[in-house]
Amino acid sequence: TWNNSGGTINGIALGRSNATALLDIVDPGNNFAIEVHQYMDSDGSGTNESINGNDPMTGVNRVTAFTNWLRANNRKGFLGEFAVPNSLVGAGVGDETLNNLLNHLADNDDVWTGWAWWGGGPWWAERGGASVPAIRTSFDRYLST
Repeated sequence: TWNNSGGTINGIALGRSNATALLDIVDPGNNFAIEVHQYMDSDGSGTNESINGNDPMTGVNRVTAFTNWLRANNRKGFLGEFAVPNSLVGAGVGDETLNNLLNHLADNDDVWTGWAWWGGGPWWAERGGASVPAIRTSFDRYLST
């Protein structure tokens, strides 16, 4: 679920009132981006130690409707928080899920301006966001571009 202060559109927390309000924003310089969050666990909270249904397409499936909404409404998005559990970084479904998501964002760079991994700071040990060294090891190709 996208965390954006209300509602959902096909799993994206961008309720009807928020979606309508966002369409009312006018930016003559076209510098406005909608920052959203997406986690890969079953409830989208980032607090569970698994990926939804162990499905490596979870991230792509959850952002596709928003990607389409951005394009249809000539808007830009920024994925400001996302993660898989620490235990899944560097291993199988965790890396595959993240690779699929990051490739989706790269393939749709006409509407996605970028992304930021959620690292959790002092909550790293308690929450699912992986540490920077683990991310760097697994996703050096994304971080070096």
